[in-house]
Amino acid sequence: MALLETALAYNRAGYNVIPLIPNDKTPPGGFGFKWWYTRPQSAAWVERTFTKYDGGNIGVLGGVTSTPGGRLYPYYLDFDDKGAYGELAPECPATRRYETFRGGHVWLFAHAPVRTHAYKRHGFEVRGVGAYVMGPPSVHPSGLRYKFTDELVPVAVADELDFVTLEFDSIPETYTPNLPRLAQRILRSDEKTLAGYATRSEIDAALVMALLNSGRDLAAIKALMDVATYPSHYRDLPEARRFGWLLGCYEKCKAAGNRPEWEQTQLELAAIRAFVVALPAKMVSTVRTGVTDKKTLLAHITTAQRAGKLDYQLSARDGAELAQVKPDTFAVASNRLTFHGWIIRRESAVATCAQRFELARDSFGTLPYTAGTVWECPVCVPRSDDAAGVFEFGRRDKSTGLRRGGLGRGPGETWAALERLGPCALDELQEATGFTRRTIRRHVMKLESLGLVDFDGETVNRTALDVQDAGTILGTLGIADRRRARHEKQRAAYRARFDSGARVYKRKVGK
Repeated sequence: MALLETALAYNRAGYNVIPLIPNDKTPPGGFGFKWWYTRPQSAAWVERTFTKYDGGNIGVLGGVTSTPGGRLYPYYLDFDDKGAYGELAPECPATRRYETFRGGHVWLFAHAPVRTHAYKRHGFEVRGVGAYVMGPPSVHPSGLRYKFTDELVPVAVADELDFVTLEFDSIPETYTPNLPRLAQRILRSDEKTLAGYATRSEIDAALVMALLNSGRDLAAIKALMDVATYPSHYRDLPEARRFGWLLGCYEKCKAAGNRPEWEQTQLELAAIRAFVVALPAKMVSTVRTGVTDKKTLLAHITTAQRAGKLDYQLSARDGAELAQVKPDTFAVASNRLTFHGWIIRRESAVATCAQRFELARDSFGTLPYTAGTVWECPVCVPRSDDAAGVFEFGRRDKSTGLRRGGLGRGPGETWAALERLGPCALDELQEATGFTRRTIRRHVMKLESLGLVDFDGETVNRTALDVQDAGTILGTLGIADRRRARHEKQRAAYRARFDSGARVYKRKVGK
């Protein structure tokens, strides 16, 4: 089921995907996929489809995204000539890329669907709307397996390129983003939500604002409000007066929400994330705990991005899974982040299951961050779960007293820095990770013992051995999947116990 996991990872990263025949570029016979060139895919469809066609290649579509709220549309530069790839690919922004049988592919995002256009004279083609490319880990008919040159480099957003003029299409009418949660609650007549508004006109205005912020135009908003069943002033008006009233409300909301609050928050959170990613780990808290605290802080920022606001709820279990640490370690690291002024812990919680946090502000009401010089695309997964598992320790073996697992999280952080920097000296790794020189040397010795790096006393170089080969030697591939399964089992047991307690409480109150 490796292809299914890859397809779901692409879906979470914002890509529409289709199955391809093993060792081939074409879809299976009778498989229709043109529908997905203008519509977002659901994870359920991907799981159902790739369970059926597991074992083949994977095609990644351009010009459409599986996350319509993200407003980023993928396109690709397909080089048919190795000379053109070697000459023009370096002129693109730093992004994901890989070599192909004839040249190479460069992956990019834009804020609108990019038209497909061939520049055969120059040895490449822009593949966007109505096109797809074979994505890693597909196998070319020649036997070449596609693999990203550097999986830690995020996919860049580029609406302009120096050597080609991009052409854009409008967003298709059939491309419908998910409804905002506020709009969903209003449309299903949620009593608690409706009670927060004094009049039916305010309910209508709140719905119009939410739909407008999600990208709906006037016609789409009118169509939704005409068939809705919630208490509405708009539908109580005579038919002849409805459009005029709605047009006035639409224009007022458009003027008030010209720059939607959600989008502003996402831009701010993206800048915060970029700053933290570029920050040396030792500057997050201390040299000794900086690596763990940086992972924990990024887990908090990821949760804030998902919530779309600076205050959010996060349980120790979910935070530990995001940060790839133990729940107790996550809780202690969160305390350190609170002490150092990165986050604020609120007393209120949700059903005693999740703690409420907020990204901290200073006395002037601003966040303690500066504009980052490195932008990390929030839809990209920096490292695969199996690769992460290579650098993790398992539980202690009770029979022998020895610790099972991989190389450890510290060497994993050093390896990630080495993948970003390329061949470098110990001082450069020390600056990039925040570890001491002695710790860096110890990490390099561990990596060298497994054959992942070569160290000649001055420069550290990666070898041809990759992390999956190392994971096979260590027997640690799949650690993350097993941990997630264990965590989900614990969550299910906790939910069952919590629900049974809630039912008992209701019966007692009822009596």
